[in-house]
Amino acid sequence: MKLSRRAVVMMGLGSVPGLVGTGSLPLKAANPSSETIVVNTPSGRRIEAVLAIPGAVPAPSVMIIHGSFGASDWYRSLASKVAEDGFVGLSVDLYGGEVTTDLGQAALLRGKALADFKGTTEIIRTWLDWLRRDPRTNRKVGLIGFSLGAFVAIEFAMTAPVEATVFYYGLPAAREVDGFQGAALGHFGKDDRQIGVGSVERFESRMLEKGKAVEIHWYEAGHSFANPELPEYDAKAADVAWRRTLDFLRVRLG
Repeated sequence: MKLSRRAVVMMGLGSVPGLVGTGSLPLKAANPSSETIVVNTPSGRRIEAVLAIPGAVPAPSVMIIHGSFGASDWYRSLASKVAEDGFVGLSVDLYGGEVTTDLGQAALLRGKALADFKGTTEIIRTWLDWLRRDPRTNRKVGLIGFSLGAFVAIEFAMTAPVEATVFYYGLPAAREVDGFQGAALGHFGKDDRQIGVGSVERFESRMLEKGKAVEIHWYEAGHSFANPELPEYDAKAADVAWRRTLDFLRVRLG
């Protein structure tokens, strides 16, 4: 079952303060507006993203990369959410506008994005270059990836100069991390049946062995705990993780 971006069905079920960031950021915007922007990749592919600008610029930028179900309304709203905290927000779309609530269709879309991983990373690279050129940014870029988006963000940071990468419940398979650039922050649920504790610990150990800045947090939650559109949503865990994410980005990008 395919849904348009506008028709995506909300499926949500119905805090601990984070550390105070020490970085310097522009003033917050009150309910910053967002707009859809369109560019072409170097290979000629037409791609879209949602852009939100904070109250003062130039500012550091944050790119949001969606999970397996596509760039739903919640992911798109995160551009404005980070802009409220002083970042230029950009929520990208890896699926060319396709959004679904069906597990089988999500698996097909995810598989297609991973099968053409060169094309998928070209989307991220194109938006990274766009953000660095835009005069409203200070050229510092952070990534926030969820599930599939976490995998994409980590793999991208292995070869591209990003200052910070935040990954929610997603990891590549075991691999070397020598090329990883910038600092890393990971959020995982202890009850996640898709990602084992061992794989996360191995990733963390490899990062530390290579002298990489990495911080991992665990929550009493399952997979997709941060997404209010999905049944696994856990409001308490999501709130704590988001506070930690913003604190991390303020320090690393400020």
